[in-house]
Amino acid sequence: MTRIARKYPQQMADVIGDFIKELKLSNGVNVRCIFKAWDEVSCASRYTSGRNFRDGILYITLSSSVVRSALSFQTDAMAAAMNEKLSKDTLFVREAFPDENYVKKIVLR
Repeated sequence: MTRIARKYPQQMADVIGDFIKELKLSNGVNVRCIFKAWDEVSCASRYTSGRNFRDGILYITLSSSVVRSALSFQTDAMAAAMNEKLSKDTLFVREAFPDENYVKKIVLR
């Protein structure tokens, strides 16, 4: 592991971001940030039984058909809200994504 030289004072968020990149943890941390954003935006974490993120698509398995039906009309708005939250998250590594739409689509199961 490369030692980070003391050059000048840095913000803690920058140091943590560099640490995540150095240890190649960005994919795992990004997925956790996306799942956290889902919980905050959807308010359906209680009914979420499975989550998977692949190629910009968030696959969510819900245990309640009523909640799934209610959320199915809001997937585009929720994806936009999640992208907004992720753009402000200090742990989220943006360099892993080519554009600003981190979550392109939400698929409810």
